[in-house]
Amino acid sequence: MYDAHVHYHDKAFDRDREEILKAVKAAGIDLVCEAGEDIEGSLAAVRMAERYGGAGYPEIKVSVGLHPLYMEAAGADWQERLKELLKCPAVTAIGECGLDYRGIKDEGIRQRQREVFEAQLRLCEEYGLPAVVHSVDAAADTLKILKAHSKVSGLLHGFAYSAEMAEQFAALGWKIGINALVLRPGAKKIKEVAAVVPAASVRLETDAPYMPLIKGSRNDSRNIPAIIEAVNSIRKEAGAEPICQEQASL
Repeated sequence: MYDAHVHYHDKAFDRDREEILKAVKAAGIDLVCEAGEDIEGSLAAVRMAERYGGAGYPEIKVSVGLHPLYMEAAGADWQERLKELLKCPAVTAIGECGLDYRGIKDEGIRQRQREVFEAQLRLCEEYGLPAVVHSVDAAADTLKILKAHSKVSGLLHGFAYSAEMAEQFAALGWKIGINALVLRPGAKKIKEVAAVVPAASVRLETDAPYMPLIKGSRNDSRNIPAIIEAVNSIRKEAGAEPICQEQASL
């Protein structure tokens, strides 16, 4: 099994990172996809992969990028620094990148997000890498931009839109990230997504340490089996092909 989106470099794991990664491996999770959120976090993700990528730990693949909510603090040289990180062997994708309009009405900030997002998609084109995309309250602009960069594909992590939108993104070749929200009784939208997206387009993730099963707790990849079970229960009821969470590319 694998976890398509995690943040084990996060400070939430500082006290027991090694023990958690060993426990994740022991639970049958053979691969985790570690995502950076800014340049410093991306560097920390790379260093973590270099340190813990051996026997007894899951394989760690890294995405490096600039999250839309962290772009203002990135500095003018962020693209050059990101390109340096792309030279690291553990790096297999660019992200998190994308759009997050939640609570943001200023069109200037939204435009800046779009510019930073497209700059990273151009790097994907240049380096032949997939993208890990964060998109919140920005479905139309995200879809428009991804259509304009049709040579790029990857993961729409923590998918937060309708089943109809999921089908449109999947038709472009994008993978749809489903996390532990699918386990919550009132999460109607993501359950509808889980029921209709083609099996080959689904990627399951925890977003560890975020999105825990129990509010206030810390999430980790050992919850992947519960997510698989929930998704496949939904798909069985809908008459859809089950998900087999084996190692796969974005």
